[in-house]
Amino acid sequence: MTRAVRRFVTAPLAWAALCFAVAAFWGGEGFVPFLLLLVAGWCVGHAIVAGIERISSAGIRLVWYVGLSAAFAVVGAVVWPRWSEILDPLSTTARTVGYLLGMASITMVGWVWLASLSHITGRVTARGASRTGPEWEMEAGARVLRLRAVPAPHRRLTVAATAAGLSGAAAVIAAVLIWTPLISGGPKLLVLLVGVVALPIYEWRKRALRAGTTSCSVRILRRALRITAGEEYTDFAYRDIDELVWCMTGDNARVEVAARGIRRCLLVGIARQDPAVAATLPPLSGRFRQLLATNGLTVDPRRERHGVLRFARPPLHATENR
Repeated sequence: MTRAVRRFVTAPLAWAALCFAVAAFWGGEGFVPFLLLLVAGWCVGHAIVAGIERISSAGIRLVWYVGLSAAFAVVGAVVWPRWSEILDPLSTTARTVGYLLGMASITMVGWVWLASLSHITGRVTARGASRTGPEWEMEAGARVLRLRAVPAPHRRLTVAATAAGLSGAAAVIAAVLIWTPLISGGPKLLVLLVGVVALPIYEWRKRALRAGTTSCSVRILRRALRITAGEEYTDFAYRDIDELVWCMTGDNARVEVAARGIRRCLLVGIARQDPAVAATLPPLSGRFRQLLATNGLTVDPRRERHGVLRFARPPLHATENR
């Protein structure tokens, strides 16, 4: 699979555009277009939440969640009741697009509200407790980071979120099939239904992953990066590393290393932590980043702005390294 294809397959906004285009081409009427619109809306909501979670400052993340939730609530209260009236003067094409956007917004708003609720309740639960994340230590001349994490592929967390979103969409579809007036007269109920179904499922899937929490460590050796999970460890020679992802905050907080067809991932954001320990990662030192650069790895500046460091080897160097 090429890099471009892989990037498309893993991009929620690309899937949202595809689902919306197919629904529009279908005419927007019927069961299948309705399902595609719900999936498109959830993909957009997922992309919004993922973008907010990449923000390193917890305070700024909270402002974004509260601001977006309030904005959606105002739009829902002021604009949605007059949506048909607003669309009436427009052309047929514009009315159709407006109708499709309204349907897609159900799952988008629902997912953002759910993430906001989860974020706010998490802050309230942790309030009053002094929580700090793990820090680098020196041991036998090497820098070591000891942490609690779930040794599992990151795609399992993505699957959990996808399953929750699709379950919420399925609940909406089932409700509409049982009581058709919901589709035109009860958008707020549909958003609430998405939340009532999706949030418990997402938390249940996270709990299943969290059960695999174990003691892990990341050790910066002279010629290799050692990833330890439980009693097992893997050494990744710097010259062989193709990709290193260092996500510091949120549910997606993780360490992920790939080299020569071997990939190891430590999920920190969802792992079960001690009460006084935050599920975060410390910053990487400038010295270590220079070590990666010396071995041909470059950082993606677009992700770095959002609290995610992704070091990758240029395709030509990756091919030569095989």
